[in-house]
Amino acid sequence: MLATPENSVAGEWSSTLLSSYSNLMLYSAYDISVRTDRSSGSQPTRPEESTIGQLAAAPFSSAIGEEAFYRGLVYERTLRAHGRPAARLLDAALFPLVHLPTDMQRGFKPPTVAFNVAWRSAMTPAFDATYDRGGLPLSVALHYWSNVLLAMSHWWFYGGHM
Repeated sequence: MLATPENSVAGEWSSTLLSSYSNLMLYSAYDISVRTDRSSGSQPTRPEESTIGQLAAAPFSSAIGEEAFYRGLVYERTLRAHGRPAARLLDAALFPLVHLPTDMQRGFKPPTVAFNVAWRSAMTPAFDATYDRGGLPLSVALHYWSNVLLAMSHWWFYGGHM
């Protein structure tokens, strides 16, 4: 099928829906996990820590959803309308800030939140450059490994306990 403005917009909105659904599922599972653990008095766990399969799936599903939304929709639309510098600047500001409420909800300490903002601020230009060179598949791959490394750093910061 040839790309037309009509099906291109439909593709962008389907990416948005995929991103929203992916994040909703992850955050819903996280909320259920935290509520369950708090009611029993044990340490909160995240769904991505439950099994090895989920440990691999959580960073991948969030990478797909976030890349589809931030690079495939926000970055791409801003790039077309205002050029590359504006698109990268908006993305570099928006992407780390959107994650702040989640980091705070998870109960991360202020130094960890600051580290997360710095990490995402540094990785966002890399995601953009990777997207420019190889499209969504390449930026999803980089985003996945960024998520894995960030999760490993959290594990290390908290001495094996998150």
